[in-house]
Amino acid sequence: MLPLVSVIIPVYNAEKWIKKTICSVASQKYPRHRIEIIIIDDGSSDKSFQIAKKVTERRFIHLKVVQQKNHGVSAARNYGLRLASGSWIQFLDADDLLHPNKIMHQVKAVAQNRGNHIIYSPWSRIENTSNNKWIKQELRKPRIDHNNIISLIEDKNFIATGSQLMLRQCLIDTGGYDETRSCLEDTQLHIRLYKKGYKFLMADYKTALFFYRNHAGNTSSKSTSLFLHGIYKNIKEININVKKPITPSAKAMLSKVYEQILTGARLIDPKLFQKAYIELKLVKPDWTPSRNTAFKLVTKLFGYANAELLACAYHQVMRQLSRL
Repeated sequence: MLPLVSVIIPVYNAEKWIKKTICSVASQKYPRHRIEIIIIDDGSSDKSFQIAKKVTERRFIHLKVVQQKNHGVSAARNYGLRLASGSWIQFLDADDLLHPNKIMHQVKAVAQNRGNHIIYSPWSRIENTSNNKWIKQELRKPRIDHNNIISLIEDKNFIATGSQLMLRQCLIDTGGYDETRSCLEDTQLHIRLYKKGYKFLMADYKTALFFYRNHAGNTSSKSTSLFLHGIYKNIKEININVKKPITPSAKAMLSKVYEQILTGARLIDPKLFQKAYIELKLVKPDWTPSRNTAFKLVTKLFGYANAELLACAYHQVMRQLSRL
């Protein structure tokens, strides 16, 4: 018999999106009687709860639709996890979508590759255009290296929350999501799972099996500073002793992650910029930015921090000139 899969959807003021999200679960080619849907309304002030209740009651046998005071997405996911009966968990945010083959494809991958606990697949962002059409962005295909924990925090290896299927027991064992985190909390959870020895499996597919709808209300769109601090906290979560030797491949990965922080924090967060720069030079004393020749020359003449400031000023001037 196919395992019961619990789909946990935290909802906060998502009346515009929630119906299509639930319908993408109802459209799964996985038998509907083997899907349990759990909606956690996290203190919405709009009609999200009423819409979710109405849509799920028409489509699912196994369902729980509950409300709680606003405690954030991580707390809502953990509440859903406590209510879940399925052996496998599908987390899905209230504004995202699943491909019809998503759950079936990953359950088959589990059956064919025993001993894996987190199953992930290709995913894609979709952008809302000015004429209200959704355009697919690049196909993301993460590849987690079981011999290198740093691969979890590389941008190219980001496993979007809804793109995975997770064994319920391993989530319970690790305590679920950290409820103090509000950005990149999913990557932090992956790091904790990795440290406990749980295995990640890429269930490849010809197209995206999960779609992240990019719009102004997304958490990751709200604050660049919050996002950059999330990356930095995840480096700390890995807890690499930068004063001890690490492999060349690990150095290269870690350098890229630090450079991502530096590029974003150069103007908006000088303290984070300074911390990340000091730690990067400890990891790789001979590090040079992976930028164009002109930027490297300015770095050599004036130092990296000043080169970043000059680059930012240059781009601002060019944007102003383009508006004339």
